[in-house]
Amino acid sequence: PVSALCCLEGHLLAAAGSKLMLYSWTGEELEGCAFFDAPLYVVSLATVKNFILLGDVAHSVYFLHFREDKDAAGGRHLIQLFQDF
Repeated sequence: PVSALCCLEGHLLAAAGSKLMLYSWTGEELEGCAFFDAPLYVVSLATVKNFILLGDVAHSVYFLHFREDKDAAGGRHLIQLFQDF
């Protein structure tokens, strides 16, 4: 089940349990383009520009950065910057 939803620079950010997925709309369907595996169940998401604050069930906080490559491959990455246990 989906535990949290948020918008990130025109993409959909969805948490299902401990899995955080970033989806992009292709015009016909949602396509997964990046992911992050949190250690515990994600209960909250917040975004500011291309930064993500993720909260889990044990009240821990994770700070992530979304990076989209501008080259031909166009890779998208969710990079962990900080975690609090």
